[in-house]
Amino acid sequence: MNGKMWNNLYNLTLLKSFGMECRPVKQLKVVECFFEIPIPGCVLICSDGASQGNPGISGYGFMCRYDTGEVLCAETEGLGITIKFISKVIVVIKALEWAVEKVWLKYFAQFDSKATISVFQSGFLPWIVLARWYKLKKIIGSLHF
Repeated sequence: MNGKMWNNLYNLTLLKSFGMECRPVKQLKVVECFFEIPIPGCVLICSDGASQGNPGISGYGFMCRYDTGEVLCAETEGLGITIKFISKVIVVIKALEWAVEKVWLKYFAQFDSKATISVFQSGFLPWIVLARWYKLKKIIGSLHF
């Protein structure tokens, strides 16, 4: 039987009446997030990539906000099996491609990975995104990490 038990008296009584045993479950953790509104005329891009294992099943998500705090876009997608670092790099490329398609020219990008930021600042990206990055660099007006 698959499902979640919230460890309250009702759940415990119900399990006992059916003769079932309890097992520990992962507790949900609420994490509060903050962001700063970008300068006027600039788009804030918040993104993250993740994988279950390294390598493992990976995916990414990003959200773009205008300088008023209004959400312009939110996107998630699965990437198949990759390493964590590749998923973190691909999400930046995908977010910038979205912004370029919508003709936004000034960006402020927020990430949780210093390695991702340093790779984009140095220009030494993985070969699988290098051509897309060069194409984006020609179009982008300004990008701040």
